[in-house]
Amino acid sequence: MAAADKKFTREQAGRLSKAISWSRGRMKKMRELQRKTVQEYVGFHYSDNGAEDRVPISFIELAVTIYERLLSVDSPEVLVTSDHGSLKPVAMDLELAVNKCAKAIELEGEIQRWIKNSLFSIGVMKVGMDWAPDSWPSTMIPFAEVVDLDDLVLDMGAKSWRRMDYIGDRYRMRFDQFKDCGLYDTKDVAPTRRTMRNDGDQDDGNDERLEAIGQGMGTDPDEYEEYVELWDVYLPAEKKIVTLPYEGTSRVLREVSREGSRVRPTGPYAPEPLTTAAPATQAASHPRSRAIRITPQPA
Repeated sequence: MAAADKKFTREQAGRLSKAISWSRGRMKKMRELQRKTVQEYVGFHYSDNGAEDRVPISFIELAVTIYERLLSVDSPEVLVTSDHGSLKPVAMDLELAVNKCAKAIELEGEIQRWIKNSLFSIGVMKVGMDWAPDSWPSTMIPFAEVVDLDDLVLDMGAKSWRRMDYIGDRYRMRFDQFKDCGLYDTKDVAPTRRTMRNDGDQDDGNDERLEAIGQGMGTDPDEYEEYVELWDVYLPAEKKIVTLPYEGTSRVLREVSREGSRVRPTGPYAPEPLTTAAPATQAASHPRSRAIRITPQPA
């Protein structure tokens, strides 16, 4: 039986939850350094939680602005072509559809955030397919969303990206959508009674979240809507994504297979450290375009 066909057990979920807590504790220093750097970036007058010292010019802000312009690309687009005349109209339609989708999911803005995150710590983009808003379960569309360091977990016991046993992210969703979508095992899962401003996880060391710089500290038990917090974790060995509750019992709420020859070692999580972003400097005045060539399918 293939690894992806085996069901994830409660025992495995418990071990994974403990591993996530351990790795999150090891990543605390990374989050603290990023927060301090961002405070210097926004300056003293940005908020009560900004930089401690008044400076006439923030050289961190100046450096980030310069490098971001060099590393980012404007309006990412694809070019779809074909050497076969009968497929040229199809290629044109596909090109229009892909480029329209890129604008709909605000890919340009996510790429800029991806690059900016890599300047402060590490940039990770979560990509895949998801149900389109207000169309579940009939339509799926691509998505590309940046995972902030506050919500990221890496296998800190691994020596490289390719050797990680798990990589994942934490996210929130409305509790009514969580209950009604039919994608999760919602039994015994309760709403999370706090906001994401202040990380209340003891394993994380109660460190401030980055949002606290602009929003302030503290929890807000009187939110208008109820939310639930979840972990999506990709397991390269099993080639699957499992969803765990952030709080409560350690059990799997959802399993999704990621079988395929082109699945990257980090699954749906695309890392963009500054070292891998360097070649993009050539795109400052000439935005890069991905060329796709389509050919007839064999009979």
